[in-house]
Amino acid sequence: MATTVLCADDEEYMRVFYKSVFSGRDYELHVFDNGNDVLDHCRDTAPGLLILDIDMPGATGLDVCRRARADSRLSNIPIVIVSARDTESDIVDALSIGADDYIVKPFKPAELLAKSTAILRKRRSDPIVDSATIREGSFFAGRYRIIRQLGRGGFGKVYLAEDSSCDDSNVALKVFEIPVHVENFMALFLREAYGLSKLRHKNIVRLLGFGHAHSRYYLSTEFLEGMSLADIIRKKGAMLDDNAAYIAYETAQALEYMADRKMVHCDIKPDNIMIAKTGDLKVIDFGMAKQLLDVNLTPEDMFVGTPEFIAPELICDDTDIDIRADVFSLGVTLYALIAGRTLFAGISPEQVLRSRMANPTIKLDFDGVEVDTRLRDLLIRMVVSDPNERPNVHEVVQRLRDIVSST
Repeated sequence: MATTVLCADDEEYMRVFYKSVFSGRDYELHVFDNGNDVLDHCRDTAPGLLILDIDMPGATGLDVCRRARADSRLSNIPIVIVSARDTESDIVDALSIGADDYIVKPFKPAELLAKSTAILRKRRSDPIVDSATIREGSFFAGRYRIIRQLGRGGFGKVYLAEDSSCDDSNVALKVFEIPVHVENFMALFLREAYGLSKLRHKNIVRLLGFGHAHSRYYLSTEFLEGMSLADIIRKKGAMLDDNAAYIAYETAQALEYMADRKMVHCDIKPDNIMIAKTGDLKVIDFGMAKQLLDVNLTPEDMFVGTPEFIAPELICDDTDIDIRADVFSLGVTLYALIAGRTLFAGISPEQVLRSRMANPTIKLDFDGVEVDTRLRDLLIRMVVSDPNERPNVHEVVQRLRDIVSST
């Protein structure tokens, strides 16, 4: 059965070009000179592929893409944006609103055909429609073969998977379960993921891939064999203060690197700091918490962060969130390493939140554990409620470096 392809461009020569490229092949082609006609045609029959110019009268290619992604009937239709614009910003903008690919004019017929064929093949090979059907042996996004579920969190599930596009190497695949009514999340998600994909730091897990498939957003990162700090605390209990200081120092370096790039993790906690079998420390699980704040998720949607480790300004729904929130969470994590228990306790996340809101004053109790005075003083400052009174991340790195180098 022929695949229906809709091409839209306000330039006559491009419409003729599309006809020459797809003629005589297994495609049913319809060409238009504006985006509104494309949308009208889609109301009658959902096509197999959209190829859209950015600059058109009426609805632009980006307008059509945005509306298609918001329509449940059209949300999974492959979309290719074409344009003479070739800046990184233009390409990211198109991908951020849901385009599957971006081709810069002028381009050769073979490039368009190859990319169209690859996109359609990828969609046909992926039978998954939601994360509930993801199971061992199934494929997600046409490239990830699921091996097993590794865990789940507030925003979705994490799987061990083989990436067929990278010699079947193992990756950690996180599939987000975001309410479909949340506006602008795709744009924020993909824009931030693009930024994260460029991070290169020895203490930050490497982001390998990201995107959307069947109305789900996903990230894939390098798979780390090892233990999280939470696992280590559960297995071995409290650790010596010099070991805890070194772990905090390595983590703080990752936060400093992120802060220099105006990025915030928003969920620093022992579960999200891994010690690999190689001994390397890695900050993991960039769950897009800051982006969820930006799109104003309601409490009924999901809570951002982890109650035992989250900064007070996140609990109070403060819109001025920056790296100081991560400094607070690192301080609470450092306390957990030294004391062998969390600073804030409760039988449920809800109880922890209620307790913290009712008693904002923070008191540290090390139960007689001997702690380096410099480390204790730094920790006390890191966990103050007012972010303006906390040390900045650069000072935290420097003071931890001094402590580590002298032990």
